[in-house]
Amino acid sequence: MNATPDAGWKRWIIDFHDWPLEKAQQYPACLAVVEEKVKPQRMESNRERYRRYWWQFGERQQGLYDRASPLNSVIVIAYTSNTLAFSIGPAKGMVFYNSTVVCSDQDAYFAQLQSSLHLEWIREFGSTLKGDARYAPERCFEPYPFSFGRGTSQLDQRGRRYFAFRRNLMLNHKEGLTKTYNRFHDPDETSADIQKLRQLHVEMDNAVVAAYGWTDLDLGHDFHETKQGLRYTISEPARREVLARLLKLNHERYAEEVRQGLHEKKGKGKKAAPKKQAASKAAKEGSTLFDGEEDE
Repeated sequence: MNATPDAGWKRWIIDFHDWPLEKAQQYPACLAVVEEKVKPQRMESNRERYRRYWWQFGERQQGLYDRASPLNSVIVIAYTSNTLAFSIGPAKGMVFYNSTVVCSDQDAYFAQLQSSLHLEWIREFGSTLKGDARYAPERCFEPYPFSFGRGTSQLDQRGRRYFAFRRNLMLNHKEGLTKTYNRFHDPDETSADIQKLRQLHVEMDNAVVAAYGWTDLDLGHDFHETKQGLRYTISEPARREVLARLLKLNHERYAEEVRQGLHEKKGKGKKAAPKKQAASKAAKEGSTLFDGEEDE
């Protein structure tokens, strides 16, 4: 996904869905491959379901496909990547690998997800693997306080414009997301199209800030040192202020959910793992993604 100019998918797989074996047998060539390469391993599994339904995926996550089926497209990101680039791909006829994260198809979602505000949230509250950021949904997506109350049409417009320009840029240069963003963050890269992409990113960030009503913020876009090295992003003072405001908004929304009874204890005497945690400066100072970690 990060390597191809169209951020596309080139691999084909065999998927028998939840079909009975009799239906799968209508495709003998495909079934023969599965029977040769998959069935021997499945027969050795300790899980009865894996052995009984050896031609089906072991863990399909049907809920994901039920949610995606009405959509024309979905937003996706590689689970582990220092690029932190979201893309848009087809929702139908796809099987999503476990190293991708799938979100909604709204253009306003794309603008917020790809914005510097969300990227800083990922770097602060997400995890890492060998120095690369990991987009863990329970840390990066679920607790993130999105804003759709105002300026949504502007976010839609900015998201569509940014994505379309970036896609054409990648196709013209025959480069994927990784190489494109390496150029994006390189201060020696002064080509007109990369400078335009930076400009569109600034405009998208400003639209996101406006959607929150934070018109007093000066984001200070430029090349700044970060935990991942030199990046074209918002300034360090802006980063601290953005994270503080997002965290505050997260706490306010959680408190409102508590008032609505959405986090009532389900039982007593059992100790539950924290639902949301973050290894960050804010957490060390006493702030977690959600206040009121409750036992269930």
